[in-house]
Amino acid sequence: LGVYLLFSVVAVMTYWVSGMTLFDAFNHGLTSIATGGFSTSDLSMGKFNDLILLESTFFMILGSLPFFLFVRELHGQHGVLFRDQQVRLFLTILLIIPALLTLYRWAVSAVPFDPVSNYISTLFNVTSVVTTTGYASEDYSAWGPLAFVVFFFLMFVGGCSGSTSGGMKIFRFQLSVIVLREQLMR
Repeated sequence: LGVYLLFSVVAVMTYWVSGMTLFDAFNHGLTSIATGGFSTSDLSMGKFNDLILLESTFFMILGSLPFFLFVRELHGQHGVLFRDQQVRLFLTILLIIPALLTLYRWAVSAVPFDPVSNYISTLFNVTSVVTTTGYASEDYSAWGPLAFVVFFFLMFVGGCSGSTSGGMKIFRFQLSVIVLREQLMR
């Protein structure tokens, strides 16, 4: 509970300092860590600048990591968070998929392409879908058929076990691969 409250307060303060009104910062701070995704605007997070999108991405990721590992870190077990297999797989997905989708968007784009802004938008939207937060910064269904299919499969992933995110969770996918491999070996 302490870790969750600390993250929520930091999120609210970060959003507020970055230019959101206190009301927007409070609401978005609470829903970023909770991966609830409720926004005060019809545009969702598309109302805000790239800095706020990056901050929101960071807070959605924090909410999708196992909270007990943060507690263990606070109690002196340093490095335990990044040694966890599900955390490493989760972060790897969030590194690779947005980069590939940004390249895809660049390849199919008919208008001038800003790689930095498009990468931030892609990273934000992928993180939102994977963590089941539900924020959006733009209509990613307009990015093309490949992006639409990728987002469809990503929405089943979810975050790590012991987090606030929904979905099937990375840990269950890892267990399924182990069981499948074992059955195939037999």
